[in-house]
Amino acid sequence: MEKNIPASIRLKRPLQMDEPVCGNDILTTLHAISSKNQIWRLYIGMGYYNCSTIAVVQTQAKYAGVLTELKLPHEMDFSGKDVSGVLF
Repeated sequence: MEKNIPASIRLKRPLQMDEPVCGNDILTTLHAISSKNQIWRLYIGMGYYNCSTIAVVQTQAKYAGVLTELKLPHEMDFSGKDVSGVLF
């Protein structure tokens, strides 16, 4: 180790490490943490008529399934979509 790691950057004390954990325990812990996540609807890109939207926002809106262009209700395809919250 003395040949590969210079003494100036070497740690002078032993590492303090936690006890080893089984992979299943880690997955259980991660599942418990991730179950607290909330799913929020993305409203970016639904905004205003006749305005510029930066490319990053357009890309995120496209992947989230958000309409990025203004259409009239008779021009939209609502087949297979829940429209219970849409106001016309």
